[in-house]
Amino acid sequence: MRVRINDLTLVTTNGWNPTNLWNNRKCTVTDGAGRHFTIRHPRYSLGPALTNRFDAIGIFTQGSGSGIQGTNGYELFAQQIIPQDPPVLGIAQKIAITWPVSGAAYQLEYRTDLNSTNWLPVTATPVVIEGQNTVLVPSAMLPREQYYRLRKTN
Repeated sequence: MRVRINDLTLVTTNGWNPTNLWNNRKCTVTDGAGRHFTIRHPRYSLGPALTNRFDAIGIFTQGSGSGIQGTNGYELFAQQIIPQDPPVLGIAQKIAITWPVSGAAYQLEYRTDLNSTNWLPVTATPVVIEGQNTVLVPSAMLPREQYYRLRKTN
């Protein structure tokens, strides 16, 4: 029967190798509730042996030597391994400065003192996102106060 078993951890990894012979492609897994069983590695790579929890999809079988009560000898012939490590989310801590795309060219400029007359060019090149010229400024690089303006260049 094809099944998916969630939240497994490898107990042994010596059989985690697709080039091993059939009898040597076996590892032990646990579900963390005191239950252990064999997982058999296929002839193709499932990637490196996992050190964290994972889900496994495969064929659940009961081979010979299953014991008097038929409770031993179960194994999962693995077809797919799904790591439980969530992807790392990238949270952009940037400030987006946008203005409409038009035929005119503009230079984005800034200054840190409202009373200053010295405007400096923002060196980042704007990109067009959803019809808007956009410059992303990392918020960590900003002083407490920063002022922006657009200066027409054509």
